[in-house]
Amino acid sequence: MTYTDVTRNRDIPFELLYPAQSAGAGASCADGMFPYIVIAHGFSMQADDYSYLAEDLAAQGYFVLQLATESGFAPSHEDYGLDILFLATHFREENISDGSLMAGHVMPKAGVIGHSMGGGSAWLAASQSDGSIDCLVGMAPAETNPSAIDAAQQVLMPAMILSGSSDGVTPPAQNHQPIFDQTFSSCKVFVNVLEGSHCGFADSGTLCQFGEFGFNGLDASSQQSIAPVCIVTGK
Repeated sequence: MTYTDVTRNRDIPFELLYPAQSAGAGASCADGMFPYIVIAHGFSMQADDYSYLAEDLAAQGYFVLQLATESGFAPSHEDYGLDILFLATHFREENISDGSLMAGHVMPKAGVIGHSMGGGSAWLAASQSDGSIDCLVGMAPAETNPSAIDAAQQVLMPAMILSGSSDGVTPPAQNHQPIFDQTFSSCKVFVNVLEGSHCGFADSGTLCQFGEFGFNGLDASSQQSIAPVCIVTGK
C-alpha cells in the first residue's frame, strides 16, 4: 500500500500484514477490531527484513505496517521520523474507508517498533506525536540526526528498548542507554539481551549482518524468539 503526505508531497509505501479469514493477499480480515503497529527498518535495510516479527504479531491480532521509505545509503532521519508519524496517525482512517479490507476492523491504538536507525527515528516520531502513538519499542535504537537522545525528553508514552549487550554496530552505552535514560515516560522498560547482537533483531541473511561479520554471541534464532515475547508482554 502507499499513502501520500500531501503537506510534504511525499509518497509513503508500506507492506501490510493483518489477521485474516484465510492466508493469501487480499483475504478478508478476521472478525473483530485490531490495533496496529508500524515497523521501521534499520539503515540500508528493507521493509520486509523483519518478517519473523511481522508474521508473529499479525498472527497475534495486530495490523502490521512495514514502512518502506529511506532504505538507501543517504537516508533522512527527519523525513523517516515524519513517515513513521504519518502512518501511525492516518492508518486508523481505514476503519471508516469505503471499500477498504480493513473497514470496521481497525482499533484506534497504534504502536511503533523501530530497529537501529528506525529505532532512533521512532523516537523522533514519538516526540512529535499528539496522541497518535500509544506505545513505542526500540530494538537496538541508534542515535540520529536530529538527535533521538534529545527528542527522548519529549517522549511521554510507554516505551521499551531491547538492547543486545554485544551489539557491534550501535554500542548500548552510546545509543540505547542514553535514549532510554532521556525518555521522559513514567512507564519504560530496558531489556538487556545477554550476548545479543545488533542484527539479531532482524531476519537472518540481511545486509545488516555485514556490519557484524564474525559475530559469535547469541544465535539469531534465540534472539528472534525473545523480541516478540517482550514486545507483546511488555517485559
